[in-house]
Amino acid sequence: RGRQARQQGVHLRPGDAVGSQAARKLLPGRGHGRGGRADGPGRGSRCASDGKLDSYVGKKIKMGIRPEDIDDEPEFMAKHPDCQLNAQVDVSEMMGAEIYLYLEYKGNKMTARVAPTSKARNGDTVRVAFDPHKIHLFDVETEKTILN
Repeated sequence: RGRQARQQGVHLRPGDAVGSQAARKLLPGRGHGRGGRADGPGRGSRCASDGKLDSYVGKKIKMGIRPEDIDDEPEFMAKHPDCQLNAQVDVSEMMGAEIYLYLEYKGNKMTARVAPTSKARNGDTVRVAFDPHKIHLFDVETEKTILN
């Protein structure tokens, strides 16, 4: 069950094989070129990896990011102009001092934890940004952490 969930890029739950990754969303990516870079979602969402990705050139990898590292707040968006994407809001859930946005991006599910002032609602297409310094990369075949 855990392996299938990770391959589909869905939210992991505590008790899955990678339990410490439970709060991360997994999105597909691809090893890219020499110098250990990875392409992820967003216009310029590449991360330097000090050569750790050299053996993944052309191979599929998974990118994980925690909900608190995805946001639609204007100041956060301005800090990360090259790491933005448009996602469909499946569910907007008010949690008191924050809202959880359950998003879909190119068939992949992810969760963003945003301020209660967010205007995103169910069915909306919302632009969000993510902090590229907070992504985690995983080997699709072995499920091992490549970079975090």
